[in-house]
Amino acid sequence: MTNPKIPEVWYVSMSVIGGPNLLTRPRYAGLLAQRLNASHQANQIITRYYTLLPDQLLLLIEVMKTSYHDWLEEFKHNTARDICKSLATDKDEDRRAWYEIFVNRDHKGEEVFWSKTESHQVSSRKQYEAFQGKMFNAPVKAGYVNDGGAYPYGMSEINRAGILYKEMEFPEDSRGV
Repeated sequence: MTNPKIPEVWYVSMSVIGGPNLLTRPRYAGLLAQRLNASHQANQIITRYYTLLPDQLLLLIEVMKTSYHDWLEEFKHNTARDICKSLATDKDEDRRAWYEIFVNRDHKGEEVFWSKTESHQVSSRKQYEAFQGKMFNAPVKAGYVNDGGAYPYGMSEINRAGILYKEMEFPEDSRGV
């Protein structure tokens, strides 16, 4: 018997230029959550798994009503714009200075904010679970927690980032029910 086809799922890793301690701050986590949740509620994507590190967003998303590449470009553009606009007025002088000196030095902050984006289409349950494991262990590997399940900016009950998600269900899980 062949494996049933899984839906169009993508692993996405987006890193902030310079690696600042930024994305897990409530102001910026909220901006990311607003954009992800709007896409989720509009049925453009379903967030299946996420981990938000201080300088990196890791996602497993299922694409619904849009092309993956169109969604990603819009998401990157909108989140960079939202975050850069917020950074320009941040009350923390160090964050504002970092933004002005390091990110926006040539007035191209929105263009360079996401310094590195990687994505891979997920082709099997095994690959999905491997990416999920990598994401679960990312805060442990970075030294933030000893147990990925205790990390508040990931798929824990705490969900401090407020990102809507729906865990992945594979076709073989619903057989015989």
